Amino acid sequence: MKRIVSLFMSAAICITFCRPVLSAEITGDEKTALTPIKVSYDLDVYETGEIYYIDITWGSFENTYKTNDIKVWDPITLKYEIVSSTSEWICESGANSVNVANHSNIPVTVLLSYQAGADYSSINGEFDKSVLSLLSPEENSSYDSAPSGKATLSLSGTLDADDGERVKIGSVGVKLLGENVGTLQFVKNDVQEECYDIYDYGENLYISYFTATEDYNAGSNTDAYNTLININGIDYYINELHSDRAEGDEVFCFRAGMTVNISEEKADSYKKSMEVYSGKTYIVIINTADMTATMIED
Repeated sequence: MKRIVSLFMSAAICITFCRPVLSAEITGDEKTALTPIKVSYDLDVYETGEIYYIDITWGSFENTYKTNDIKVWDPITLKYEIVSSTSEWICESGANSVNVANHSNIPVTVLLSYQAGADYSSINGEFDKSVLSLLSPEENSSYDSAPSGKATLSLSGTLDADDGERVKIGSVGVKLLGENVGTLQFVKNDVQEECYDIYDYGENLYISYFTATEDYNAGSNTDAYNTLININGIDYYINELHSDRAEGDEVFCFRAGMTVNISEEKADSYKKSMEVYSGKTYIVIINTADMTATMIED
């Protein structure tokens, strides 16, 4: 009896596990099984990620320093006297220009800077536009119509006389910053006094590059302004965990060369001041991964 039951159970299991999921038809002499294949059509269009494609062209950056000295004949001494005049830097049209065109699928911001050579610190270079913010081109527009911008370098200072050979006095930097994502604000009594843009600088990194138009430094608690950082709609405030208070400071100052903590909590950190001086250029790098901000004087 046990053996018969066992055979029935085996048969039942065999039938259960061998039952086909889809029906098949056996036709023709070859006894071929035909099984229908069903498909669906996916109409979704998937875009690629961010694509950066930037065209950068520039001139020769060859300049000539003219002293414009005048040689004047002296009828008494019967010799020429050299009379100094106002010196100037000259170059061919477009030689000191940088042109940038954005062919990316996102807006971009380009930072232009001049760095004097070690032996030519007396020569200054300044772009008429240190930042170029370019929108992304319209879809299906022509290549040549891509959003573009131009910045031109001006030189000032004096160049010591040499043997007339061309010399390298410095270098020009072109840095891709990414899109504008926020602001760095100087606020006093809830009134915004200065505001500078913040740009995407990489994963969890953001940068603000600006030339100060006013002096902002340590004062009394009532005179001090507040520093507010806003990135992608989130407010951040300077935090005094590093205790870098200089002797005589009545309020904490965030100075060039320092790294401080930042916080989303307003609390007393809102009263901490960023110290900058009119005419000087600063770089502030903000890291939202470790919640720090670093300021450098350019």
